Amino acid sequence: MILLDFPGSFLENNYSSFYDALRKDLFPGMESLNPAPAQALLFLRQSSADLALLARKLYRFIQNHFKITCYLAVSFPLRQYSSLKKAFSALEQQMEQRFWVPDKPIFLPSCDPEPMPHPEQVDDNQQLGLIRQALSSANPDKLQQSLDLLFTKYRLPANQSQIYVKFFFSSLLTDLYPYLPSQAPDGTPAPTLDEVISSLYLQRDIENIIFQIQSCSDKIKKTFEVTQAGVRKEILTVEHYIAQNYGQDLSIETLASVVYLTPDYLSRLFKKATGKSLSQYIRQFRMEKARELLLGSDKKVIQIGTEVGYPNYSYFCQSFREYFGNSPEKYRQENGS
Repeated sequence: MILLDFPGSFLENNYSSFYDALRKDLFPGMESLNPAPAQALLFLRQSSADLALLARKLYRFIQNHFKITCYLAVSFPLRQYSSLKKAFSALEQQMEQRFWVPDKPIFLPSCDPEPMPHPEQVDDNQQLGLIRQALSSANPDKLQQSLDLLFTKYRLPANQSQIYVKFFFSSLLTDLYPYLPSQAPDGTPAPTLDEVISSLYLQRDIENIIFQIQSCSDKIKKTFEVTQAGVRKEILTVEHYIAQNYGQDLSIETLASVVYLTPDYLSRLFKKATGKSLSQYIRQFRMEKARELLLGSDKKVIQIGTEVGYPNYSYFCQSFREYFGNSPEKYRQENGS
């Protein structure tokens, strides 16, 4: 599977020509879905021994034929249909790396390195898992407890290479970074993940590395002080805005400006509060509104599509069919009174 993410409304106006070109020139027999307005999901029947080469070939094809850039994430070859859900979830996680490396357009599946043996009893993977849980639940005490265990372990002399120690803590930084404030107290932009990790690799001893990690943790714990009531208010404000403006352009930048948050921070808050990404929530809201209009009015399908934010008739019908399993006309015939 390949997940593609496009800027703006490229697919809304070009989805037919886009898929036709891919099937004709690259992937005969390809199947496709649109999980979100700006996303395409490709199912390839043939596998590839070189996923990087396959991804670069597709990326160059899109650039040359459609004069547009995009992000794409590639899954490992799938052996059975039951793996689709897990693979799609992994693709979404791969695509989220754009937040940390926005200049990188291609995200391949990663193989976690096998853990190296340690004489100490603290298990790295277990503590990383506990740290991720503490971050997602905004629990500062559990976060610090796991960090202290890791700090104690890596302060001890051990038969470990400096490169491995830095690799491990750079992995930890990758988990911490999304929860850091996007701006410094003086309003200047926070350093990028690449900059933070580069700084870590320049540290000369373990104490400086621990100091850098602890500084990040302290900043994150301050963000945990935001009350749940405040978060709920911001999410409710965004949901209300979507309900009032579902027929208009609803970019993440527009929604973020409504509640005075950065787009990345709003995306994380919304996903945590609702279990859906903003694009998934908007699509669901528009589709349910379209169904309501189909069954409760005699408006034409093309008019309904425009009213719910799909000015392109063909794209509206395609999206409706993928969501409900039938075209708008057939759905109305089978379910209307």
